[in-house]
This record gives sequence, C-alpha cells and structure tokens, in this order.
Amino acid sequence: MSSLSPSRQRQHQKLQSHGQAQNFLNLIHESGEDYFFLATKKQDEWEQQNALQSPSEVHVLDDRDYYYSPNSFFVPKRHQNTVGKFKCLFIDLDTYKLNDYSPEENYCNIHFEIFYEGKLPLPNLRVFSGRGVQLIYLIHESPIQAKNRWNACQDIIYQIFKPFGADPKTLGSQSILRLPGTFNQKNGRLTYYELIHGSKYCMKSFLKQYSPKVKRIGSTKKSKKQKKTNKSKSNKSKFKKLMNIKTLNYGILKDLEKLAKLRNYDLHGYREMILFLYRLHSLKNDRSPEEALEDTLAFNQTFKEPLPERMVIRDTRSAERYTDKYNFTAEWIIKQLEIDEEELKHLEVVIGTEEKNRRKKEVNREKRRDASGLTEKEKAKAKHLERLKKALRLNPAAKKTELAKELGVSREQVHRLLKDLEDDNCVK
Repeated sequence: MSSLSPSRQRQHQKLQSHGQAQNFLNLIHESGEDYFFLATKKQDEWEQQNALQSPSEVHVLDDRDYYYSPNSFFVPKRHQNTVGKFKCLFIDLDTYKLNDYSPEENYCNIHFEIFYEGKLPLPNLRVFSGRGVQLIYLIHESPIQAKNRWNACQDIIYQIFKPFGADPKTLGSQSILRLPGTFNQKNGRLTYYELIHGSKYCMKSFLKQYSPKVKRIGSTKKSKKQKKTNKSKSNKSKFKKLMNIKTLNYGILKDLEKLAKLRNYDLHGYREMILFLYRLHSLKNDRSPEEALEDTLAFNQTFKEPLPERMVIRDTRSAERYTDKYNFTAEWIIKQLEIDEEELKHLEVVIGTEEKNRRKKEVNREKRRDASGLTEKEKAKAKHLERLKKALRLNPAAKKTELAKELGVSREQVHRLLKDLEDDNCVK
C-alpha cells in the first residue's frame, strides 16, 4: 500500500485538526448568548478577530495562527470590563525559553515537581502549543462579580509556574491563547490537547486549599444591634431608594440619547455598546423585555449608520440575562463610550468624579449668594472697596501701609483692592 504524499498528509492533518479545534472549544464554550473570540495572526500581524456564540461557527482553519478566548463576554467586544463569565483558570508556559527539550518532555518535569508534589491539582486539559504548554483548569461558571477571586486564583497559578516559563502577558481575563487543532506557524507543528479529567473546580475551594493565607471574600458578621439599626434605617429609606434607582436608570437613558445627539448620531465603533446599555437600562427602568427591545431598535434608527435589526437583537440580548447582575458605574460607561470632558458637561447622570466635584462647587457657590447675588466673601470685598474709596477721598496721597491700618487689612490686600479700583475705573 502506497503512503500519502506530504501535501496529502498535510490536508489529512487539517481535516483532523478542524475536528479537534471544535471538540476543544465545546469543552469550554457551550452555545449561548455570551460571546467568545477567535483571532488570527499571519507573520506576526493580527488579521481579524471574530466574536462567536457557538463552537459550531468555527468552520475553516487555514495556515494562519489561531487564538481563542478562554472566558466569554456579554457583548462582542473583548475587554476585561466586558467579561460575562469566567470559564476557566489557565497558564501559558513558554518552555522553549528554558531548554531544548520538547514541550512534552518539559511537561513530564512539571508533572513531577508540581502535581506529584501536591503544589497544585491536575489541570483538566493540557495543550501542547508547538513550542510550549498550556494548562487549563475548568471551573464552575462565575459572573464578573467573582473577578477578585478569579484574579487571586490566577496569581497563585502564575507564582507556582513562574520558574517554568509562565507568560505574565496571558494572565488577564480578556487574554487569548493558541487554539489546539491548528498549526503553529513558527515551527510548523500541529498543536493538540489532551483531556486529563472532566471534574470542574470551585474557585473558593481552590483558594482555600492552595492559598490558606488568602482571607475569606465577604463581609464579617454584624452584631444584632447593628443589624437592627441598619434594618430600621433601611425601612425608612426604602421608598426613597426605590425612586432614586428608577430616576437613575431613566437619567442614564436620557444621557445616552443626549450623547448620541452631541455626536450628531455618528456612533460608529460604539453602536453595540451604547445599544446594549440602552436595552439594559430600559429593562432596569421597569420596561418589559418587548418594550425594551422596541425602544432599543427605535434608538438604533436615529443613528447615521444604524445596525441591521438582527444584529441589534443579537448583540444586546444578553441585557435580559444581566439585568439584575450588573450595575455599571458612571466611570465604566464613560470609559467604554470614551466620553470626553466637553460632552460630560451636557450629561446629568453619567458624569465622572471631576465633573461631579465641579458641579458641587458651583452649587455651593450659588448657595452662598444672598438676595443681591453676592457671596459672603464678595460682600466683604465690596465693603472694603467702599471704605478704601472713602479713605482715598479724604487723603489721596495716603500710602498703602496707612490705608492697610485704616481698613484693618494687610498691605498686600490693599494692593489688590487698589488694582480692582483701577480696573473698574474708580480711580481717576
């Protein structure tokens, strides 16, 4: 029987690798409303990045470097602030920087020194990425609120694997890793994965067992007296708080509409995010799912370049799932939509700390004004000016020291008052 030619062997490998890539992604990402990312690189240059909702959408794999996101995102934008669910813990080991051994040989050393010694549990998946090794710990899906816990787990793993070439650049929640079942173009090797076991880990237990010094995440117990006091205060302000929440969400909706107007409805690059926020806060404002979607579609139609209706529905549908889970801060919204200082001056609710302080100072300044429109400081200055004018009429040649003594102020203050008189053409 004749053997396959090199080109036929390569084609056969591609067919097998495509199946392995999908099988691998199925272990991490189930089909759903969240997004995961598939990115491609050719000759060290990023070519494209696609937001997908199902591993079945991965169809064609060619001779490019392919990368995937281990975590999922609630909008089609890959950023640490848009993570929807933490799916796994992971570490990328650049073992080729350590020695000339193959990734498989280096993994044997890791297995003995780390897992056999009980420093960490066995990962669920090991990926041989052509020149290194990836270790994947599948975890029970956790929302963005578990960010601190997830980061703590990642740090534990990184510190332990640091001597084995752990790459700190791939520790972030938005990071992407080389996809098994594709070719590493730097050495032409086919990357592949091996499933070690299928039991998912609990991050809380992981922290407790492998980092005993990490304090429990959560508040300490309150005394009965404190609870009773807090409950009393809570009951008194319950209605007020409810109204504040409704007013807040309504204000955010109006600010999003105002922002669109300020930008002349040219929102290219921000459409998906602003529509997601609009649908989310419509739901938070007690609009039904149908009404919120209808409002969002109508808002989309005000844009210079509206998104197709099906894309609006698809890219914002996760708002229904996260209505009660996410309360985005004004700073977060400002960062995502890149709202500048001039735009912030026209908004009511979505404002940063600096703008909030500026408005507070303005309000306090207005409160200090009397019926004549003057503050206490301005009234005192006006009084000094009148006394100064009177003193100059009586003694036009008076020196600043004499005037200061007469008015009961410093010589420097007299200098400023004289300058004000000159500016107002009070001194002929």
